[in-house]
Amino acid sequence: MSGKDWLDEWDVVIGGGNSGAIEEFWLARLEEGVGDGATLLEALKRLRHGGKKTLAATLLELAADEALSEKAWAARRALLREMIRMGHGDLDALRAGLEDCVRQVWAGRPSLDRLLAHFKLREARKPLDVLDQLETWLEFDVGGVFLMTGRGPGRVVEANPQLGMLRLDLEREKRVPVPIDAARKYLAPMPAGHFLRRRLEDGKALAAEVLADPPAGLAALLGSAGAPQTVSEIKGALVGLVAEDQWTAWWNTA
Repeated sequence: MSGKDWLDEWDVVIGGGNSGAIEEFWLARLEEGVGDGATLLEALKRLRHGGKKTLAATLLELAADEALSEKAWAARRALLREMIRMGHGDLDALRAGLEDCVRQVWAGRPSLDRLLAHFKLREARKPLDVLDQLETWLEFDVGGVFLMTGRGPGRVVEANPQLGMLRLDLEREKRVPVPIDAARKYLAPMPAGHFLRRRLEDGKALAAEVLADPPAGLAALLGSAGAPQTVSEIKGALVGLVAEDQWTAWWNTA
């Protein structure tokens, strides 16, 4: 059953006003898994609007526990966030639970332990604000490759929360500063295999491929771009791969 279909049935159950039936319907849904938690949170919002705030709090806690048993860390994080927002449960336990979720969701990030120590999520007076800050830094952690607006691809080489600053090594510039508050505006993540990421990481091999097979090279470039490209944009993406004196012949072949 889709989330929408289930929510439609949920509305009918809520309309019946029987708390026992509502809880039974909820538990049956949890047996199917918590998913990403979004459908459950919407359902609880509707339940609160239906005047059953105390029951909604109980069901929210059951969902958070189920997410823990499933090790559905992203969903549990969302559910714990809602518990904190609504003021349900022991705050110390909720903050500790959030930190556990962060450790699982962001496992493998080079700066994870250092950032957790810096932001002190377990002690935060406003844990949701601190969580947002912490996860922004983890999103742009050291080693990540991003496309910087107007500057090309680069890799994060330093993340300094004390100064609020990232530094990136671009293709022709090193340690370029980007304030963390501007990161989402100017830095777009580049997945493995992206044409411009390959240009940054293995330009020689990519240049050989592009020159050996111009049509395939152009197809790879356009596939990574995700949107139509002008000739000028295509030429810009090939800087360092196709020399100026090779461009016309390459373009005619491609």
